[in-house]
Amino acid sequence: MTEFYKITRNCLKCEKSASRAIASAELLNTLNEMATIFARGDYPTNITPPTNPEKCTILRTLASLLPTFTTPVTVKSEKPEKSSGFFFPDAFRNPDHIRFAVKGTAAVMSSYLLFKMLDWPGIHTCIITCFIVALPTTGEMISKLTLRITGALIGGAIGILSIIGVMPHLDGVTGFLVLIFSVSLLAAWVKAGNQRIAYAGFQIGLAFYLTDLNGYGPTSDMTTARDRIVGIMIGNFITYAIFTSFWPASARNMVPAKLKALFQLLRKQATAPTLQQREALFAQAQSALDAAKLTLEYTQTEPANPGADTQQLQNQLATWHNTLIQADHLATTLLEDTPAHTTAYIEQLERNAQ
Repeated sequence: MTEFYKITRNCLKCEKSASRAIASAELLNTLNEMATIFARGDYPTNITPPTNPEKCTILRTLASLLPTFTTPVTVKSEKPEKSSGFFFPDAFRNPDHIRFAVKGTAAVMSSYLLFKMLDWPGIHTCIITCFIVALPTTGEMISKLTLRITGALIGGAIGILSIIGVMPHLDGVTGFLVLIFSVSLLAAWVKAGNQRIAYAGFQIGLAFYLTDLNGYGPTSDMTTARDRIVGIMIGNFITYAIFTSFWPASARNMVPAKLKALFQLLRKQATAPTLQQREALFAQAQSALDAAKLTLEYTQTEPANPGADTQQLQNQLATWHNTLIQADHLATTLLEDTPAHTTAYIEQLERNAQ
């Protein structure tokens, strides 16, 4: 817009005619104000065309087009079309889905068989646990079962301590409701946090409710908390054993795809013509960056395969971590300017991440 204003002021004196009319001061002031707004990265609004018509045809056309600058350029989202239904498009063709279904079914049936053999109704949570912690990759599953175990232990411990130290002193429903509210507040606070800890908050509340809300009022039975926690432990152990023994899927294999998506967004951001498009692509790049970081964290929680070069794996993780830091810095830089070496820099990041 600044260059446009300069050309208009210096060059568009008007068509070569006898009158040699120049742009009016009102039009020049309007263009100057618009250029200043555009330089700040904003869009001008409520532009009023000059009241005095210009004598030059080109300037009259220019003045009539000024209100169109109030409409910002929108970025068309390139979202792939999602097929309707409960299944992925390759649900019956991709062997990974079939393997996951087989492993999940084996974990549930093993838990159910153990549950029946022991004739211990209180540990029925082992079956539910298999459904909850079963996830596509080993890293995701370990993260989920860690949160489930931690939350169950905390919630169960709070429940048992409240039965021992609080329940005997309650003489009405008010104190009992205050106890429920306090623990629910703690669980909800954790649940509202980052997704890396949110599930622990849900599990804290669930374990506490199963312990202290076993009936229609206060309870003194502590075996319920013990049985629920034991069931959760058994379910986690069975699921982990089966998913890591048969067709283990590593989150490490998903990192290159996450990085590729991130680099594509950085290229689009570097070539975006307007600030609004760069900002929209920056938000998408940040989402892709967070997804890549989370996958990398899942990779770090996975146990190393027997015979694998541990040092080489650590070096690869460090390289990916540094690549994400540099990509984050580049995305922030592209908000204001596109350096001349951006394309080569992105290619260098891709080579380093391989």
